[in-house]
Amino acid sequence: MTLAPSEDRFLFAEERPAEVAQHGVWKILIVDDEPEVHSVTRLALHDVVFAGRGLELISAHSAAEAEEVLHRHGDIAVILLDVVMETDNAGLELIRRIRDTMRNSATRIILRTGQPGQAPESDVIIRYDINDYREKTDLTSSHLFTAIYGALRAYRDINALEHHQDGLEEVIAATSALFECQTLRAFTRTAEDRFPKLLAKTTAGKFTNIDMIWARRINKDGFDVIAATGSLRPLAGCTKFADLPEMLIQRFEELEKAGSLVNGTWLGGLYRESSTLEYVFYMEGLHALTPTDRNLLDVYMRQATSAFDNLVLTQQIDETQREIVYRLGEAVESRSQETGNHVKRVAEISRLIARGAGLSPRDCDIIFYASPLHDVGKIAIPDAILNKAGKLTPEEWEIMKTHAIKGYEMLSNSERPILKAAAVIARDHHEKWDGSGYPEGRRGEEIDIMGRITAVADVFDALGSDRCYKKAWPLDDVLALFRHERGKHFDPHLVDILFDNLEAVTEIQQRYSD
Repeated sequence: MTLAPSEDRFLFAEERPAEVAQHGVWKILIVDDEPEVHSVTRLALHDVVFAGRGLELISAHSAAEAEEVLHRHGDIAVILLDVVMETDNAGLELIRRIRDTMRNSATRIILRTGQPGQAPESDVIIRYDINDYREKTDLTSSHLFTAIYGALRAYRDINALEHHQDGLEEVIAATSALFECQTLRAFTRTAEDRFPKLLAKTTAGKFTNIDMIWARRINKDGFDVIAATGSLRPLAGCTKFADLPEMLIQRFEELEKAGSLVNGTWLGGLYRESSTLEYVFYMEGLHALTPTDRNLLDVYMRQATSAFDNLVLTQQIDETQREIVYRLGEAVESRSQETGNHVKRVAEISRLIARGAGLSPRDCDIIFYASPLHDVGKIAIPDAILNKAGKLTPEEWEIMKTHAIKGYEMLSNSERPILKAAAVIARDHHEKWDGSGYPEGRRGEEIDIMGRITAVADVFDALGSDRCYKKAWPLDDVLALFRHERGKHFDPHLVDILFDNLEAVTEIQQRYSD
C-alpha cells in the first residue's frame, strides 16, 4: 500500500480511553499478503474512535487465514481485503464465501488491489456485495479514514436494523404467547419466562442483572410477591402494600392510572383481574435504553395489558356460561326434590376420577362442568313419576328411562364443548359395562368415557344420600355394591380409581354435605 504525500495526513479523532473501555471496540480485519500493508494500515488506524469505540485491528495474510478468523470472530465490522493473494481472485472468492456460505451480510468489505486490471472496478461493484473498491495507491490517509468511517457507520446501522427486527420479532412472539394463555397462572408463568428473553433481544443484551418484581395486590392493602430478583429480592416477604418502599408505592400508583409505563429507567404493568385483585409487574435499573428500545418495550407492555384484559374477559364469559350450566343442573335436581349439592358432588367426584383415568386437564374441566346436567332430561318427566315415593310401575319406569335420550336431544345440537359433553353424559350415564343398561344397551368402551365416569360418581353419591324414595346407604354397603358391580354395571378400571381415592371422595361429600 502506498500513501500519498503529507498534505493528505490522516485526521485522528480525540482519544477517549474511558469511553472506549466502556463500549468495547470495532473489529477491523486486514487481509493482505504484503506485511508492509498491515504495518502501514495499523499505523494509520491505531487510535481512531468511532461512536465512542476504538478499533481492534486483526491481521490475516491469506484468504484461507481470513476465513478462519471470521469463524472465530462473529463480530468483524469491516474487512480491508486484497484481491490478489494465494490466487489471482482469492479476495473475490472469499467475498462469495462470506456472503453465500457464511451468510454474513452485515460485515462491510472494502476491496483493495494493487492490480486493477485483474478485476475491473465496474464488474466487481456489480457482481459483489462490497462497500468500496479502491486501488491501493488511492487509499491515502484521509481516504482510508473516510472509507473506514463510512463502512463502520453502515455496519452500525445494519446491526441496529437487525437488532430492531429481532426485538420486534420477539415482541410479536412474546405477545402471541400471552394471547394464547388460557389461565391466569399460565399468563403469569409465560410473562415471567418470556420477559428476560424479550429484554435480551430488544436491548441487545445490555441487561443481565434484572431488578424485577411480579406480585399480586389484594384488596388494595394486601401484597403477595410471586417472584423478585436483584435488589428487589428482599421484598419477597412483604405482605402489606403500605410496607413497600415509598418510591415503589408512588410508581405503583402511577401504574394504577396508566396501566403500563416505560418511564426513564423503569417500566411496569398493572393487570386487573377484578375490583379486589391486581397483578403488578415492575422492573428498574434500565439506564441505557435507546428510544427504539423504549418503543419496543412499550409496545410489549401495552400488548400484555390487552392480552391480560382479554383473558380476564374470556374467563368471565366462560365462568358465566359454566355457572348457568351448573345452576340448570341444580334446578333439575331441585325439581326432583333432590338437593342441589348432589350435582356439586357429582361434578367434583367426576373430575377426580377423570384425573385418575389420565384424561387431559381440559377434558377433566369439561366433565366437571358438564356432569351436573346428567339428568337434565328429567325436565320432560311428569312430577307424579319423578317424585313418586314408592316403587314405579313398569309403565312409569319406561317413561322415567326416556330422560336419558331426552337430555341428549336437548343438548346435542350445541357446538359448545361443555354442552356437547353434557349431551353425551345425559345419554350414556345409565348404560352399563355389560350392555344391560339404557337407553341403547351400549357395552364396554362403546359407552363414552365421560358417561362411564359420571355413572360411577352419580351412583356412588346417590346411594350414600337420602332421596324421596330411600334412605342413605352406609358406606360399607355402597362399597360392597361397587365391588359386586365391578365389570358388570361399572367400568372396572374406574371402580379401582374410585377405591384408590376414597379418602378424597369422602372429603368432597363432607364439604358439600346436604
